[in-house]
Amino acid sequence: MRPEWPCCAPHAKEWPMSKENFPTIKLAQPHSIDQLIEGWWADHFPGSAVARDTQAWNIAHAAKERLKQLLKGSE
Repeated sequence: MRPEWPCCAPHAKEWPMSKENFPTIKLAQPHSIDQLIEGWWADHFPGSAVARDTQAWNIAHAAKERLKQLLKGSE
């Protein structure tokens, strides 16, 4: 026989966890494009195969800087 779930019991009330009793979360200020790209770079490139090859690192780094310029709208 299947156990009865609290929501299925006669005259059941809401689950206690369904009540929104969470503190208000303050949102952080939006990051600049530079901060977002630099954070992504720091998460993915140090220690990678690209980081072990100077020429590849220089090309990738130049591409990252170019991306920042393009996203800002400057050519």
